[in-house]
Amino acid sequence: MKKMIRFVKRNSLGTLSLFALFVGTGAVSSACWFTTHQPKCPEELLK
Repeated sequence: MKKMIRFVKRNSLGTLSLFALFVGTGAVSSACWFTTHQPKCPEELLK
């Protein structure tokens, strides 16, 4: 029983870190899209 509990504890931390990595990557991807997105400028503003 102790081996089983130890196994669950070890793997749960690995799964949690993997989940945090995916969430962080998703947040950065959406933030980078907003900072690099430039809408087209109307030609009246360029004159």
